[in-house]
Amino acid sequence: ESLRRLQWAGLSLMFCEELRTSQATADVPILVISKSHRAQDKVACLNKGATDYITRPYQRAELLSRVRAHLRSTRYERERAERYEQLNVLHRVSSVLASSLEPEVLMHGTLTALIKYVGADSGVVFLREADERPMTIAAVEGLTINDDTRISLLELYSRIVPMLNREPLVLKPLPDSARRTLAADLS
Repeated sequence: ESLRRLQWAGLSLMFCEELRTSQATADVPILVISKSHRAQDKVACLNKGATDYITRPYQRAELLSRVRAHLRSTRYERERAERYEQLNVLHRVSSVLASSLEPEVLMHGTLTALIKYVGADSGVVFLREADERPMTIAAVEGLTINDDTRISLLELYSRIVPMLNREPLVLKPLPDSARRTLAADLS
C-alpha cells in the first residue's frame, strides 16, 4: 500500500510539472489536497508547480474560498498580461508616429504593430476617400501584391464588408478545400 501511494504521489508531481511546462495550461491553478502534514511534502508539491496545498481533513468553506481566490488571481494575471501587451502595441504605434508624419509610413508601421499583436502573418489596410470613391489598398504587409492580387483583395473586401459590423477582420489559415473554393469564386 505504501509503495502504491508513493507511486501515485510521484505521478501527481509529474502531472503538476507537465501542466506548468505546457504554455496552454501554465497558468491553471493546481490545488493539492493531501493527508500529509509533512513540510517536505508541501514544499515538494509547491516546487513542482502546485498553486496551493490543503491538508485533510479540510473545511468545505475554506476549500471554496481558496478556489475562488486562485481563480480571481488567475483572471487578474490574464487581464494584466493583456493590458501589458496592449500598452506594447500603443508604444510601437507611438514610436511610428514619432518617427514620421508621412501617411504611408504611419500606415505601414501601424499595420506591422497590429499584425504582430494579433499574431497574423500579413495584413491589408483598405481606405475609402470621403467622397465615396472606390476602395483602395493603402498598406500591405506580408503579401506580395501585383495587379491581379490587388483586384482580388478589393473584391474579397467588397464581399466581406457587409458582415464586419465595424470590427476588424482576421483571417485564419484556410483549409485547402476552402482556398480552392474562394479562388474559384474570385475568378
